[in-house]
Amino acid sequence: MKLGLVIALGTVLLVGTVLTIVFTFVGRAVRRRTAEQMTALESEGIERDSGMVSGTVRYRDFRAPGLYEGAGISVTRRRLVLTASHLAILGGKVRFHIPRPDLNRYEVGILEGRLQLVSDNPHGATGHIDLRIAVDDPETWASVLRAAGCQTVRSGT
Repeated sequence: MKLGLVIALGTVLLVGTVLTIVFTFVGRAVRRRTAEQMTALESEGIERDSGMVSGTVRYRDFRAPGLYEGAGISVTRRRLVLTASHLAILGGKVRFHIPRPDLNRYEVGILEGRLQLVSDNPHGATGHIDLRIAVDDPETWASVLRAAGCQTVRSGT
């Protein structure tokens, strides 16, 4: 074998091994964090849990601790958990914990078969956010969130 080929194969093997180790530890950390959050949410009394579902988030001039998005769309897996005290939106760049009294800052509806949660005055942040989450039963989720304090989505939002 030529020396160049041996070096190239060795480099590929080394990089592959390092990436496997990194992704294993990151995955464990994410699962551990999610388990800790779910334990805390269970102690508050979970009323509704979507499980991990796909969703998109549209940002416009959005600022939250550790995040600024002038404009953008993020596709990610999310989990909505409604407890007696707040709505938790887990997954993605930012995890939201919205106290029930602040749910009136959000509008909820159904768009293209997905649950839509929109705000121009989000809790703990500024700017515009539009979450579209593919929950199993968006009609039930929308009515539960309206009963918890969310407003109905205005036409054209």
